Amino acid sequence: MPAINDIEEYNNSFDAALLAWAKERDTRPLVGHLIKYGLPALPSDRLTAEGAVMKMITARTALPMDVRSKAKAWLVARHLQPMDDGDVPV
Repeated sequence: MPAINDIEEYNNSFDAALLAWAKERDTRPLVGHLIKYGLPALPSDRLTAEGAVMKMITARTALPMDVRSKAKAWLVARHLQPMDDGDVPV
C-alpha cells in the first residue's frame, strides 16, 4: 500500500472514482482507489454501500454541485444524514 505522500493525487483519484460511480454506478474506480490506498472495502450490503458512497459525494467540495445535490437528495429521501457542511441544496 503506497503512503499518501501526494494529497493532490489522492484527491484527484478519489474524486474521479466518486464521479464515475455517480454518473454510471461504476464501482471499479472506487474499489481500485480503496485498494490502492489500503482503505476499507465498501460494505457488502448494496444499500449500505450506496449510502456510504452518497455520503462521501456530499462531503467532497471539489465535485460538481449538481452531483453533490443529487446525492444529498437521495440520502434525505431515505432519512439518512448527508455529510456536507450545509452548502449543498436538496
